[in-house]
Parts: sequence; C-alpha cells; structure tokens
Amino acid sequence: YQTGNVQFTANIIMADDTSIGIADDAERIEFDGAGDISVLGANFSVGTTSPMATFHVKHTTDDTDENGNVAMTVGGDATGEVRHYWGVNNASNYAYYGAVEHATQYVPLVLQPNGSYVAIGHTSPSYALDVKANLEGNVARFWNDGNDGNRDVLLLQGGADSAVFTTRFITFLDGDGGTVGCLQGANATSNGGLALNITPDTNDLVVDSNGNVGIGGNPNASYLLHINGGDVRSESSSFVLNLYDSQTYSAGSSGARIRLQGKDSAG
Repeated sequence: YQTGNVQFTANIIMADDTSIGIADDAERIEFDGAGDISVLGANFSVGTTSPMATFHVKHTTDDTDENGNVAMTVGGDATGEVRHYWGVNNASNYAYYGAVEHATQYVPLVLQPNGSYVAIGHTSPSYALDVKANLEGNVARFWNDGNDGNRDVLLLQGGADSAVFTTRFITFLDGDGGTVGCLQGANATSNGGLALNITPDTNDLVVDSNGNVGIGGNPNASYLLHINGGDVRSESSSFVLNLYDSQTYSAGSSGARIRLQGKDSAG
C-alpha cells in the first residue's frame, strides 16, 4: 500500500457500495450507486477536528447578516429563493436562526405547519405553544416598543365568526392547575361584552357591548351600573355613599336628583 501523499490527476471512480475509511465496518465514507454518499461509524465536522456531535460546524464569527459569514444555510442562493440560516454571536452571547428570501426580504419562519405542539422550557407540550418556567419573575414579555403611543401589544381572537358568545380568552390557574378565574364573553347567544368571572360562565362582573356595567349578572341596558342582588356596603370613615353630579346648574333650576326605587308586590 501507498504511504505519504498521493496526487491524482483524474477522477477516482468508486464501485457500488464501496467505501474509503479506516475499515469497511469502521469510520468510512461509503458510496452507493443509487446516488447516496454516507459518513458511517463516525462524527462529521466542518472547521474542527474534534466534533462534539454527529454533525458539527464550528463557526465563531459574530455576524447576523444572513447573506454574509454565517455558520450554515439551507435553501436557494438566487434572488427570490428562500433559505434558512443559522449562526452564533459570541460577543453578545446568543445564537440565532432565521429565514430569508435571498437578497429580497425576511420571510416568516413556520414551526409545525402540519400540526402538533411547540414547547419552550419542557418536553411535554399540551398546547400549540406551551411555555414552562420555574423562576421568580415573569415568564414572557410581549414588547412593541418605538416611543409611539399608538402601538398595540397583544391580540386574542376566538369564538364564532360573528360573535364571541362565552369564549374564554384568558383562564387563570393556580400552580396545581385549579381554576382561579377567567376573562370571557358574557353572552351565550351573541356578542354580549366581556365578563371577569371567578367561576366560568357566571357573569360575576360584566361590561356589555354598550359600556354598561353589571355586578352579579348582566347589566340592565337602561343603566350604566346595575347591581344584581346582594348588598352594597361602605365602611368609610367619612361618607357612606357619595353620588356626585358634575353638571353646573343655574339659580332657580332643578339640581341633581337621587332616586331610590323599590319593587312593589305587583312587580
């Protein structure tokens, strides 16, 4: 056998199912007549002689330019062709992954387009996006910054096509998964505003579609505030109940009025 360097001035033609390597049953590159080239029995690396995984690309350039010196890309290389790109930024201590239409624009990056779930922080997701953490602080942040008072932050969409009915937009649970309350639609037959409920579907505190408020049930459409049964109690050291009319009245005109109304035996 040959030792030292070997220089070829023509192609090396490999027969079907033959290999180059340590041995035919050890680290090798195998060629298959069907068009496959396989690295078998070994880790494969680019940029390092000490691969840390089955496939390892070593790249330490701090660059987030998808058209520049990134670690790896998969996809097209002509204008209008989409590709993925991966890289690292050691100076700022993060890794990145994105999608781009080459030399044109950034494009959406889609996860699980055919269904199933995505998890962050654990391995057993039960929802389309399932985020779990164990920390003293907030788990997630939605940040739409730009020093602009007209920027919106979060959109929740659900219910029927033309009405939300009693769709639960937010459900609050304790650490063991017990229901603490929910924010949901307030009308089982149409758009009836929103309800903040301790027990789902009970309409504990309701703001209807006209801005009227109901406590203990749906508002009465004739009143801004409707308390459905129960007592209203104040333990203030000053006024027990202060009803204030901000309208300015001229001398001799009728002033603010308070009406107390009960129901007689006839209803």
